[in-house]
Amino acid sequence: MLTELDSSTTKTTYTILEAAVRLAGYFEQEPAIKECLGASPNEQKCSQWPTLHLHLCRIHDAICHDELTCYQEGIAYSGVGKHLPVDDPNLTIRHVDLRKWIQSFYPYETHPFLFGPDYVPQTISERAFQVLRTELEAKEIELARSKESLNRLQTECESLSRQYGELAEMQKLEEAEKEGSSHRRVLSDLNIIDSLRLFLLGERIVGNPRTPFKSGNALIAALVKSFPQRPGMSARTLRARFAEANRLARDSR
Repeated sequence: MLTELDSSTTKTTYTILEAAVRLAGYFEQEPAIKECLGASPNEQKCSQWPTLHLHLCRIHDAICHDELTCYQEGIAYSGVGKHLPVDDPNLTIRHVDLRKWIQSFYPYETHPFLFGPDYVPQTISERAFQVLRTELEAKEIELARSKESLNRLQTECESLSRQYGELAEMQKLEEAEKEGSSHRRVLSDLNIIDSLRLFLLGERIVGNPRTPFKSGNALIAALVKSFPQRPGMSARTLRARFAEANRLARDSR
């Protein structure tokens, strides 16, 4: 294969900078680049050659992640970034390793110094294309179904949200109705109490009293004595209820 390559640019091994210069297509400027960058190239120094820095970063990253093997004094260092600085000018990369790395990680790049002028990148077979196309169609169908499911769930969520709002409103109305009903029941009870009190303490038409109770206190004392064990039948509670019932009756007149 080496006989088919340009011998002026192709070498058996390259320094990291030499490999990056060739990948970036700056071989004719290599002497000026080496003089300018020195042993420790960086982005600022590479500003005149923008793609050079890109390829330097790619190579450095590949070495640090065991994707590209480099050598020092004939000894291979896999994962050299863990042991030696990757900007060491004594580190070298073999032509065959560089070629294999480009083919594996950048298969559509064609570099004449690696592959020759007539190299055509490998393409996938028709069968592989059909398999990928079938998988893509299946994924598109799955995506469409997922979208339908999502739309259905969103519709159900909106419906449930409306139902929740309606139920919450109904609950508020029921609570308000219960509160009003409870208040009306209390008023009715108080009216009954006051009516009974007035009835028991009142006189018949001919002037004779209906009961022997001449005052509210006498009625309360009789009730306490007659029902001593019933809750709420203490003198204090009865006086408070009678007074409340009396105020209600007076306010309603």
